Amino acid sequence: MNKLQSFACALLVAAAPQFASAQATQFTIGTNPVGTAFNAVGVALAGAVTKHAGVRTTAQPYTGSAVMGPLVNAGELTIGMTTTFGSGRDLRGVDNGVPMQNLRVLARMWTLPYGYMVKKNTGFTTIADLKGKKVVVDIRGNTALAATNAALLETAGLAVEDVTAVDVASLPQGVSAVEDGSVDATSVALPIAVVKQANATIPGGIQFLDITGPNATQDYLSEIAPGLTLIKIPGGAMAGVDTDITTMGLEVAVYTSTALSDEDAGKILGAIEAEWTELQAQFGFFRRKQPSDFVHAASMAQPYHEGAIAYYKSKGYWTDEAQAKQDMLISELQ
Repeated sequence: MNKLQSFACALLVAAAPQFASAQATQFTIGTNPVGTAFNAVGVALAGAVTKHAGVRTTAQPYTGSAVMGPLVNAGELTIGMTTTFGSGRDLRGVDNGVPMQNLRVLARMWTLPYGYMVKKNTGFTTIADLKGKKVVVDIRGNTALAATNAALLETAGLAVEDVTAVDVASLPQGVSAVEDGSVDATSVALPIAVVKQANATIPGGIQFLDITGPNATQDYLSEIAPGLTLIKIPGGAMAGVDTDITTMGLEVAVYTSTALSDEDAGKILGAIEAEWTELQAQFGFFRRKQPSDFVHAASMAQPYHEGAIAYYKSKGYWTDEAQAKQDMLISELQ
């Protein structure tokens, strides 16, 4: 073997997935930065897997899913955490032109309500009322959220061109823009602290807008934005929701690569399920979910890992609807 061949072989060995063996000795969970909900959940999941699977597991913070996705796809990071919509876009290479076809879902973990917020004294009640208004659409540096906002408008019967689109650097900046009146509406997760603060400081409070109209169906939303869901929020459940509304659901999932062995996928899921009661006590948004909800056909934007499917079948969680969606998604990759 010549020097060039030896160098090439060394590169191949270095590039091989770190956890492709049947018996992994360490797992890593990628999260958003320290201080975020995703990071707190990742740390807790790492503890659960270490405790119940007997494999040392650590949580590693990153700036976001744009960094984690390629690492998971390459097998250099065991697990990532993001919305199913965002990881579905990674799978197809929508945002960077490079499909990450090794990505697979392990579990849908929770649903984060997300919608358009206005000052209550505007009198707006539905997203359709935003026609011609100043509306935050683009979140600089987060193309998945910008696409989510476009889907919010379209599901409510509006195109981006029907509003005066405004871009902001972050979701909190959008909330501040509503507070100071520089925009009429911004998109944000309903239950977060900055929303509660805005409701307390804005005279009259805030209002989240209802998604209505002929496009306001799950079938339509799944067609234009796979991975997003429509959910009902009862009146009084959260700040800014005085009456029942329909809004967007961001389905948060943990995902992995085809490099993860089926056995290790089952170990990870078994550990999470074993610790689920403790996780529910720690995180309120888990209390509305059970391990059977880890399978969620409506939000599937990428296939489930084969080891996860085997685990769910053994528990009776896997459904015919999920299998049909799985088959469709696999066929798209071939």
